Amino acid sequence: MSSLLPPPSPRPRLWLAMEPHERELRLSLAQSFGGPLLRARLPLWPHASTALPQLLESLSDWVGGPLCAVLDADAPDVRRRPEAWQRLLGSCVGPRVDVEWVAVPPGRSGAQRGRRHEADRFLSAVGPQGRARPLLAFAALGRAR
Repeated sequence: MSSLLPPPSPRPRLWLAMEPHERELRLSLAQSFGGPLLRARLPLWPHASTALPQLLESLSDWVGGPLCAVLDADAPDVRRRPEAWQRLLGSCVGPRVDVEWVAVPPGRSGAQRGRRHEADRFLSAVGPQGRARPLLAFAALGRAR
């Protein structure tokens, strides 16, 4: 009996930019050498403490590759409550999921921190735009694009 799944092949790494805003957490998922995959706006804090680890593992399982979640360490909420973010993200690290706190050096960000984005505009174009692009580039390459 043959399997319905194709034979395993090496999968590119997934990168998930996590941008905490005043009332929401913006997520931008991209794949190495493959471009953007998914964007989402979620409530800033999950209802269940297991929600974020489950989400990250599920994204990794869906695509079949390792995932690196990149948190915007310069976000005001992260600076205000780093211990809460550490508790939330600490349980996410595992064999398929890694977490990095990234602060893009001044002058290297493609977006201005004070600029306000409309929700529809954020979701309309699937692609690393605004703060997500420099976060992922800096995490992956050590430099902002």
